Amino acid sequence: MLFKKHHSLTRVYYGSFLLLIVIPILLVFAVSIGILGVLMRNSAVSNIKSAQNSMLDMLKEDVKEASLQLTHFVYVNDGEFMALGASTDTDITAERNRNAQKLEDAFQVAMTPKQDILFGQFYMKDGRVTSIKDDVALSAEEVKNSVWYQNALETKNVVSIGTYDTGLLSLTYSKQRKWEFIIVAGLAPDIAMDRSGKVELVSLFYRSNIGDLIQSYERKGAVGNTVILDESGEIIYQGHSGEAGVWYAEQLDTLEEGVYSRNVQSYEKAGKRSSYTYVVASLPSVGWKVVSFLPTGKLTEEFNRIAAVMLGVILVLFCLFYGFSRYFLKNILTPVHEVVEGMGQVQEGNLDTHIEPAGQSEIRKMIHSFNRMVRTLKASIAEKEAAQEKKHEAEIKALQSQINPHFLVNTLNSIRFMAQVSKFDGIRKMAEALIRIVSCSFRSNISFYTLKEEMEVLDSYLYLMKIRYSDGFEAAYEVSEDCLSCLVPRLLLQPLVENSIVHGFDGEEIGQLKVSAARQDGKLRLSVWDNGCGMPGEEIRRILEGRERAQDDNSSIGLENVLSRLKLNFGEGCQVKICSVLGEYTEITLELPAFEGDEEHEKRIDCR
Repeated sequence: MLFKKHHSLTRVYYGSFLLLIVIPILLVFAVSIGILGVLMRNSAVSNIKSAQNSMLDMLKEDVKEASLQLTHFVYVNDGEFMALGASTDTDITAERNRNAQKLEDAFQVAMTPKQDILFGQFYMKDGRVTSIKDDVALSAEEVKNSVWYQNALETKNVVSIGTYDTGLLSLTYSKQRKWEFIIVAGLAPDIAMDRSGKVELVSLFYRSNIGDLIQSYERKGAVGNTVILDESGEIIYQGHSGEAGVWYAEQLDTLEEGVYSRNVQSYEKAGKRSSYTYVVASLPSVGWKVVSFLPTGKLTEEFNRIAAVMLGVILVLFCLFYGFSRYFLKNILTPVHEVVEGMGQVQEGNLDTHIEPAGQSEIRKMIHSFNRMVRTLKASIAEKEAAQEKKHEAEIKALQSQINPHFLVNTLNSIRFMAQVSKFDGIRKMAEALIRIVSCSFRSNISFYTLKEEMEVLDSYLYLMKIRYSDGFEAAYEVSEDCLSCLVPRLLLQPLVENSIVHGFDGEEIGQLKVSAARQDGKLRLSVWDNGCGMPGEEIRRILEGRERAQDDNSSIGLENVLSRLKLNFGEGCQVKICSVLGEYTEITLELPAFEGDEEHEKRIDCR
């Protein structure tokens, strides 16, 4: 019933939009917000785990590298470093310095490529300490009381791993970056490894890039704050999280791997509790834990912001819908009406019709298409008119240049007869040759004949030209027998030969002219070669590309006529090449489809 009256269209439009679009969109949006919220939280946790895996991989590689470097340092060259280290434990100062220098030089050679090794330490049983590469700011007592040192003493010949955080203490007297994670590898040799019995422990201090990696993730806000704990739960690296990181890490009541939500005391505001999400990952080889934590709200903070913006946009769009619909309904009919009127004008023959684009996108596209169609139609008609005009001009020029063929042929026959009666064989032969050429030229109803017939006409032309130029050139043919039956446009080779004779030879010496024909891969290849003066490259380009002629310009008209006829008859099926070197030669090559004539063709063609 709503579609029976015109005035009900608006009500149907708005009602349909409300029931089919507005309400479904709001329902889908509400459900999607809940689902996407969970997905975004899981995705954020997954990103934290992925970042932690990268941290664990780096720690694992760094621990392995530190251990390998220490064992290499201890065992290389049958304990060379151990012997050098033990030799520094002497009361003779000069000898101690000399041996220390040898140890330093050997260390530099062996460890130079490893820029992450900060320094090495030999701790002697008598209390002396020998440093390599750099001095240690920590006292020997501090080092010996550390857990890793004691573990190394308990398990001889086994590497023990310890750590230091340069944000909490300085390891060296030289300038050192803050918040670096230093891994120390220590090994206590037994009497078999240290034959001198002087060395209590050997250690290497190795700089890990885990601090830079953690900082890069924290700057992106992808993992919140991250700390590293040892096997007993003590923080061994707090990094840039500082005291706040220690505060929140200590409120986690478990060190098992997993994801935990905890309502913890706020570090910034005393007495206030906040919800934090903890993600714990472990490195079993050394018992370390990587703990990342951040306010739970930050997991979906960006999503909530985007969701709020999306909801606001939807509400604004719904509010604007009424005004937009009125504009849309009002402007969709007027452009269509203008298109209908424009089509009527074109139907009446007015090709200057142009409609200004208006209305919605689809209507504008339709108007653009209509305008393009009218312009194309107008251009096509103009192009056809121009072509027809050129054709008309060509026909007029052809009529103006023609002489009555019957009168000319009859006159030539009379000349030949008089020469024969008077026994002037030279004049008779010239007349016969000219009759053959003229007869072929005036057969306007025949466009093609065989190459054999073309060669006969060419023979007649060359006969006349040799007489004219007093045998100033020599002509040779290289024509395959299988080419003679191929059909070619009439008078195809004569203009090319004429071009070579008239423009190629200067008359000072006898010129050479060669006409060739061969078949290959279904193509007929014709070429005219002369050893004349050659053609400039600019002239070759002008001939091949075509040009606008002045009224009295007749230069190269025969050659350009051949190219035009080939293009009209064969289109892209033929190729024309002109190769020339000034002062040496010119060769014009034609390549066109090879096809042969039938018996009927042989009967109706006679150019002799």
